Amino acid sequence: MKNGTIRLGNLVIDANTYEVRVGDRLVMLPHLQFKLLSCFAAHSNQIISSEQLIREVWGQRDVATNEKLRIQIYRLRLAIQTSAPWTIRTVPKRGYGLVKSASIRPSKRPAKARRHSPSLA
Repeated sequence: MKNGTIRLGNLVIDANTYEVRVGDRLVMLPHLQFKLLSCFAAHSNQIISSEQLIREVWGQRDVATNEKLRIQIYRLRLAIQTSAPWTIRTVPKRGYGLVKSASIRPSKRPAKARRHSPSLA
């Protein structure tokens, strides 16, 4: 972080102005989503537990629930995923992480062997 700014490729988070830019596009985020994205960016390529995210974003465990966290993550994904090279990855029973979109690839399945029809010669 330099002068309150975090840069991850074309994703720029400015803590001084509360602005998020994805390339040339300014993305306006509500306060909680901005804090959530800032937390993810500070720990990019790491998995953060739901409890840690709640502590860092809301401050107290009893103020927020996992359901509120899931809703904010869903809304944040909608706001940044269309053009950012980063995506928020869910790791079941572990937490969430901000990872490069290119690092999430669908599994490659081996091609099925073609059946050759017997020739009628």
